[in-house]
Amino acid sequence: MLLNPTYNPIESLKNKIQQLFPRLDSIICLYKSPTGLSVDIDNQSLQISQEEKIQIQKIRNTSSNYQWIRPEDFVYLSKNENSNHQLQLMDEYNNRLLLIHLLSPNDQMKDTIAICFPKDVTFFGMHKTLVNLSTDEKSIVGELLQRTLYFDYMQSHNQKEEITLLNHYYEVKNKTYDTNRIENYITTNFRLLFKKYTQKEIIFEKEAIDILIDLNISFLETEPIFIKIVSLVNLIQPNSEQIIVTKAIVETVCNFTDKSILSTSSNDHYDKVYDLLERYEDAAQKAVQYGEVINGKIVASYLSPSVSPPAVSDSIKKNQQKIQNYLQKFPSKWMLIRKSLKPIRELDFSASNRAKLG
Repeated sequence: MLLNPTYNPIESLKNKIQQLFPRLDSIICLYKSPTGLSVDIDNQSLQISQEEKIQIQKIRNTSSNYQWIRPEDFVYLSKNENSNHQLQLMDEYNNRLLLIHLLSPNDQMKDTIAICFPKDVTFFGMHKTLVNLSTDEKSIVGELLQRTLYFDYMQSHNQKEEITLLNHYYEVKNKTYDTNRIENYITTNFRLLFKKYTQKEIIFEKEAIDILIDLNISFLETEPIFIKIVSLVNLIQPNSEQIIVTKAIVETVCNFTDKSILSTSSNDHYDKVYDLLERYEDAAQKAVQYGEVINGKIVASYLSPSVSPPAVSDSIKKNQQKIQNYLQKFPSKWMLIRKSLKPIRELDFSASNRAKLG
């Protein structure tokens, strides 16, 4: 069973903070995810503008590990009131927003968690509330929290890497299983088809089966090939009680077979655009398993390796003519992305109308 590749280390930190401090005014996270910059305010994701991205990167581009500031001096809590007032001695007591900065493995800048504490909060058994703590005491709190969260943050990133590694293992394992299952299925059907032309026992060499699989054509289309294989084997092995189908026999027959019957051969199977559609559909299937709503952003995040949503749209746009041809050629494939990815849906609709018009 595949583990969720969209596991977010920031989420585990938010949960830990809420366990440590059940009563907070706000938690704001600014971080780099595999799909780009993200902002979460009290568990709500924000759509951010280009201007906001610049502000976020300025905050993340810091050498500090933590900072105490006033809530109104922070971009997502500022109400634009008194933002330019001269600092007073009492302002230190109003510094109740703690910025925790954590070096991100994604881009070597610092993900930031802004924790807005109520004025009457106490820390780690201290008998003083926040507003009564000295600057030195607040520094101790900031450093302790930063170290604790950074340890958990790196553990979560390592866990994500382990999840990704495990997912790759399961994909390889499942692919191997599927390949064996396909071989067994095809071999069984080949045997049944051969029985129409001979009562002899059929033995397939592994390499011969691989060639027949790579033809990627229907069993109906393979019948002319099988007839020629049986004829050739009877010429080569006239007195044998078995038919041994070797790589050489299959290659010989395929080389002398009219190539028009191989119209859906492995050229499609190994084409980059065909593979692109396969990967998008596979990503969509994984996302459905985790209850996700399929869209470009979700498909991008479930790709391995993940890409940005614009990269998905750009790939579809660059290959739209070939994609449209494949959608028309294989009407029963890629059903999830046909319905859920708007660019694919539009190409599919256009292809269907073109087919109707003849």
